[in-house]
Amino acid sequence: MFVACIYAVPVAGTVRPQGTVTLSYLLPEHVTLHEPVILDIVVDNQSEHPVNLDLGWRRIEKFRLALLKPDGQIMPPRAKDPEGVSLIGQFSVAASERYRQWIALDELVDFDTIGRYALTVQFVGGIGAVPDVLVRVDRNQTIPITVLPRDEDTLRATCAKFAGVTLESMNADRYMRAATALAWVRDPVAVPYLRQIAESNRAKEMAIEGLGRIANTDARAALESLTLSPLPYVAAVARSELQRLASR
Repeated sequence: MFVACIYAVPVAGTVRPQGTVTLSYLLPEHVTLHEPVILDIVVDNQSEHPVNLDLGWRRIEKFRLALLKPDGQIMPPRAKDPEGVSLIGQFSVAASERYRQWIALDELVDFDTIGRYALTVQFVGGIGAVPDVLVRVDRNQTIPITVLPRDEDTLRATCAKFAGVTLESMNADRYMRAATALAWVRDPVAVPYLRQIAESNRAKEMAIEGLGRIANTDARAALESLTLSPLPYVAAVARSELQRLASR
């Protein structure tokens, strides 16, 4: 696991510092081909005061990404227009508390070949001033990650994990992030798990779009089945996805 940190240091002078504020990134050293790549973001407020943060829309907007691929090409992230329900990007982390979230990077960039990548993360958000602590931000971090050959057992276990979180978590932000990770697994292994989510009462549209990205025989059969759903919205979205595939 690679860890990169944005950290706070005490103000020089006679005032005794009152702790530190640390923003760190955690990225696995390697994943298998088609396995979701998850960037963990942790804000650890080890001070005596709350700290205000601005992470933007979905709490991901203020992290700008660029991916150096194995062939030497640099891939900018896919554009994501702010839409839909989202957590408020401006919030505070209480004294002596830790905030943690993760981003499914596959939604934004493609890890679609085997080899060594380098992910550059630029933080353009805000960390509010903390009394007696100077927040010093290293706003650009480059983190290596290697994509290994496809491993079906690993993919199946990963899909089962994210499907379980999507269906069982009581935290809406957590289960939506898990559904996003699952929906961007562009591998036939994900089809039964995506169908399960599409038939549930959570993240249905996201799962249907995921089936459309896979678009193999099983995925198309799952979409056909979903057009017969007793839930009108599910049936309509499945029909729309099939129409999109037919028009390609």
